[in-house]
Amino acid sequence: MRVTTSGIVFLIAGVSLCIAAYRFQLPALLPVGILLVFLTVFSLIFALVTSTRMKVKLRAFAPHVSGYPLTYVGTDTDVRVSVTNALPFRSGSFYLEVEPENGFGFPQGVQVPSVAGGGTVEVDATFTPSARGLRGISAVTVAVNGPFRLTMFKKKVSQGLKIAVAPPRVQLASPGLSGRPNPLAETERLSRGTSTRDFYTREYAPGDDLRHIHWKTVARTGQLVVRQEADEDNPVAAVIVHGEGISHPVEFDLLVAAAMSAVHALTQSGFSVRVVMGEHSVQAEPRERNLSVDVLAARAHAAPARMPSAREMRALSELVVCAPDPDHVPRITGGQRVRTHRWYASDIDSETVDDMNFTGMFGGDVNLPSQWSLRGVSCA
Repeated sequence: MRVTTSGIVFLIAGVSLCIAAYRFQLPALLPVGILLVFLTVFSLIFALVTSTRMKVKLRAFAPHVSGYPLTYVGTDTDVRVSVTNALPFRSGSFYLEVEPENGFGFPQGVQVPSVAGGGTVEVDATFTPSARGLRGISAVTVAVNGPFRLTMFKKKVSQGLKIAVAPPRVQLASPGLSGRPNPLAETERLSRGTSTRDFYTREYAPGDDLRHIHWKTVARTGQLVVRQEADEDNPVAAVIVHGEGISHPVEFDLLVAAAMSAVHALTQSGFSVRVVMGEHSVQAEPRERNLSVDVLAARAHAAPARMPSAREMRALSELVVCAPDPDHVPRITGGQRVRTHRWYASDIDSETVDDMNFTGMFGGDVNLPSQWSLRGVSCA
């Protein structure tokens, strides 16, 4: 709350006229002086009342997953601010300022001329987050000008909006199609190798691909029979982020970004992936968007991971372990032998940490260590 320069002039002039009216016995000056003081007080009260009756709603133009709007580092995120005047009369002009949290962008503001009684004005703002985490809008403030711009009252009218900011997905080399080649209808080549595909024969139905006709069975039974691929379960993988002992936030952010990218690569290769970050876990299904994994990556913090049981470990075809150093891997695997990709925070060089300290993940430009790959494996 403050009195503007014009308001100060009105107050000084009003008080001076009141004093002059008594000092020099000029009663005609008294009403003018009182009027000037009254206008300043009235402007202040009007601004105060108007600011307390402003209602604000925030909406992010992003998919909502697990109760949070979801966006990614380096991606422009539009936020709509709806301001409603709950008073029955028109408000004065006011300055609307949207204050983002650290790492979500820069403050933005706009001058709004006025809002009719019961009316609503909508303002769109675009922010570009530069850091992972639960961030968003910290507060929305309005600075309402009183009549004649004699006073201004500034008030926080919203507690903000939390938005899940996930790290960008980094392109990783695919580990392969997990023993499940493409369906016969997608290629003319025969696949041979370690595939677990199974087939059975059934009677031909109009519309079946003639390349699937099982000629030996047809010759033996005299009926047109085709090969049908049997349904089978997807192989299972796990990605575990063990944050215990990681003191530098940049190292943990890179591990989370790598883990999320590994989940995407594995699911695109046909794996069903269990993602564990700290005490929380989600299931990622093959060839789905799996936005819940991105929300988990946004909410993750450096904490000990929930250790999988021996039964869970035996069911895995692939395991990705993101940990501070090799000493933590035996605690996670429990001595079980499984194809394991080991990514350590100790692999991150100091130059990468310095660059990330300066720029964050702005623009999604993330360079992972070359040894973080899904191709090379070891047995834990």
